[in-house]
Amino acid sequence: MNRHDQEPIVEPDDLAANYMSSADAAQALRVSRQRISALVKAGRLQAVRVHGGRVMVANESVAAYQREREIGRPYPREEGIGA
Repeated sequence: MNRHDQEPIVEPDDLAANYMSSADAAQALRVSRQRISALVKAGRLQAVRVHGGRVMVANESVAAYQREREIGRPYPREEGIGA
């Protein structure tokens, strides 16, 4: 079985409504396209490969990753606290 046999089939209407390009995902997360590729490969972002080799990233996985990053960020320092 090759790797293409394992990829989910996504209908065109679903693709347009629920997925974004890796470039758009990179812009939304303020990271490089290479970082998006690494996150997809690591299973941190859900994505599908479409005709022509383009990678489309699931909107919900981008939103979930964004929430995860926000939770892990420290609060900014306030004057007098830890300064």
